[in-house]
Amino acid sequence: MTVQSGGSPREASQSGVPLPKPVADYVAATNAHDPDAIARAFAADGVVHDESKVHRGQAEIAGWARDTMNRYRMTVTPVSVTGKDGKSVLTARVEGDFPGSPIDLKFNFELGEDGIRSLKVGT
Repeated sequence: MTVQSGGSPREASQSGVPLPKPVADYVAATNAHDPDAIARAFAADGVVHDESKVHRGQAEIAGWARDTMNRYRMTVTPVSVTGKDGKSVLTARVEGDFPGSPIDLKFNFELGEDGIRSLKVGT
C-alpha cells in the first residue's frame, strides 16, 4: 500500500510501519533472501557501511548481501522509522543465526531519486 507523507511515497511494511519506497524494497528483499534485489534498491554508485567494511556499487552490495545472508540467515522487522531531507533511520528487530539474536539495529539510509545512496548499519 502506498501512502503520501510529506510528499514522498511510502509503503507500509509487513509490520505496518510506513517506509520510504527504497527502504521498503530493501526490507522486502532482505526478508526474501534475494541479494540481487537488495542491490537493485541502491543507486548504481550506492555505498554500504557494515561491520567496519565499505561496499561500493551494486555488484559489491550484492556480494555483501549474499555473504551476510549466508552467515546470519536473518530477517528484518521494522519497528520505527524517522527521517527528513532524504535521510531515514530505520530501527528494526533483526533475527538470525548470530549471538544475541534477536537484536534491534539502526539502519541509517541516505536516499536519492535513483534509490538508496548510502546505508550505515549499526546499533
